[in-house]
Amino acid sequence: MTNIEPIDELSFIKKIMTDSQRIMVEDGHNFIFWGILITIGQIITYSVFKFHIFLEYFGWVWPVLVGFGWIYSMIINYKKYGKSKVQTFAGKIMGALWRAIGIAAMILGFVPILSGGMHGIYINPLIASVMGIAYYVTGYLYGKKWVSYIAYGWWLGSIYMFVFPYLYSLLVMTGMMICLQIVPGLYLRNQYLKNLKK
Repeated sequence: MTNIEPIDELSFIKKIMTDSQRIMVEDGHNFIFWGILITIGQIITYSVFKFHIFLEYFGWVWPVLVGFGWIYSMIINYKKYGKSKVQTFAGKIMGALWRAIGIAAMILGFVPILSGGMHGIYINPLIASVMGIAYYVTGYLYGKKWVSYIAYGWWLGSIYMFVFPYLYSLLVMTGMMICLQIVPGLYLRNQYLKNLKK
């Protein structure tokens, strides 16, 4: 068994992460897509309960939106990465992270309601706190500190929605999705397209 100095191990890990960041470029597509999809769901939910319309159909809204989102994402990601021979260390972690976040968000979004264990108004702050984790880690994997800073917006929004659990917190979550998900996604998309032209 070879003895490797701790400093050498750290240098090796740093090199892997740096090389991965060079290869792994986020085009912002998933950020934008899921941001728009969840924003639509939030607006529909707010409208249904604010104006008491289409209540009998509301039970289908989120399963349809989330189901469509997962199917679309799997197809798009397979087209983008499925046949790629380049599998970076950071890229694998990134994929695992966001899959885990998606599964956690589904559990938090559906199970408390179906089990009757929690009022639905608390789902958004729970999911927002999980999103904060995703952005915090993602920023480090990308080597972009500003992405990590977005996490604080999610966490502050989560606290706010926990403290003020009213119907309009759906609009707060909508604003967060636009500012903390869609806008960063558009920025990443713009940077990605600029790099392609170089």
